Amino acid sequence: MPDIASPENPFRNNLLASLPANLPSSVGFEGLAINPADDKFYPMLEVLVQGDPEKSLRIYQFDIKNACYDKKFFRYQLGEGSSIGEFTAINTHEFLVLERNDATALAEKPIKKIYLIDIAQLDKTGFVHKQELADLMQLADSSDLNKDGQTHYAFAYSHIENLLIINKNTLIVVNDNNNQERTYFIKVKLDIDLNLINFNQPNININAWNSNNNTPAEFNFGEHTLFGWATVFLYFLACLCTSYQSKLGKTNLENGFFAWV
Repeated sequence: MPDIASPENPFRNNLLASLPANLPSSVGFEGLAINPADDKFYPMLEVLVQGDPEKSLRIYQFDIKNACYDKKFFRYQLGEGSSIGEFTAINTHEFLVLERNDATALAEKPIKKIYLIDIAQLDKTGFVHKQELADLMQLADSSDLNKDGQTHYAFAYSHIENLLIINKNTLIVVNDNNNQERTYFIKVKLDIDLNLINFNQPNININAWNSNNNTPAEFNFGEHTLFGWATVFLYFLACLCTSYQSKLGKTNLENGFFAWV
């Protein structure tokens, strides 16, 4: 990676001795996009490089055929969010960026937004052009799909880190549960059409996503599902069975015959 190094970078001891540690430990790429031609990667850094403009993230360009980074890189300006969760190419120069912070409660002001950026258009300060497409905290829900009595839905999860393009104006957005919360999928309809190039539509069924009627609504296990409790019960039975067989074998070994215990 040109021009950046963490304190632990082994090459700083010889080949890059003059390069200061300008990237913190344990950080790296947070987004990785590939263009429709499949000849360039676009890795996006997770944090600010020391010396760069405040709240800016670098987007590098990697030549796949020649297996090397191009000399140029682009800068993305974070808005209200503190990080990005996803970075996806839609054509040779436009990308979707999911910008967020870690807040979840409404009092903490969660920021969860999807932007369209264009690396072929730079503003006067050198940042890529950026246009808001969707605010995941203010999604129109006129049919009240989640039955909360509201006409807007807030996808207010901490780590929203997945975007899947279904067609030119439909996305699937997914949260990363980090083993702390459930994984949720939502289908988002955009107000504009994306300029998709060489797009291969994913083969998934989203026709029945508006309903959760397939789950037994009469069972309420709080944060645990029926399947989860069934798994715990079966595990408990397996432990009993193993314990019984072990004790039965010990009885047989001591007495010379099997006995019911």
